Amino acid sequence: MIEANQITANQAADAGVLEAVTDGFMVLDAEWRITYVNAAALRMSALQREQMLGRNHWELFPASVGTSVHRHLLLAASQRQTVDFENYYDRRWFHVKAYPAPQGGLVIFYEDITARKDLEEDRNELLRREREAREQAETLNEVSRTAREMIEALPAAVYTTDAEGRVTFFNSAAATLAGRVPQLG
Repeated sequence: MIEANQITANQAADAGVLEAVTDGFMVLDAEWRITYVNAAALRMSALQREQMLGRNHWELFPASVGTSVHRHLLLAASQRQTVDFENYYDRRWFHVKAYPAPQGGLVIFYEDITARKDLEEDRNELLRREREAREQAETLNEVSRTAREMIEALPAAVYTTDAEGRVTFFNSAAATLAGRVPQLG
């Protein structure tokens, strides 16, 4: 029986395991050459396998040089440590995990998280709008309170009614003038 840690990339590929993974999967050798890509990685890159295999990752994706992905992958390779990060590239967001390969190079998993990021952005926008609406409501409540206090302090009788003529507001001068406290509503 083969233990899980004994399965090589070639064995897994032969078994179709890596091709079934929905995350992009890529193996880079110590010279940054792409030695394996799965179907998901091909789909996300819109390239053919022949266009990727054997190519230098930085030459194939030159726009990534100098970016966060570049810094993270260099760190993973030079320090031989796992990195886990999000990166915006080519109008899409990706969640990337890169692991040092035993023979040098990197094993990289990545998934397109653009839909999730769009939802987060929409959620944040809704939260921002809600905050603004609450602040505006608080401001209006304060203005209303101040206006009521000012109207209450007036020596003149002031009252308001709705469309049916029901009293909706009155100040104390109006109550004094009427000789009674008006019924609201």
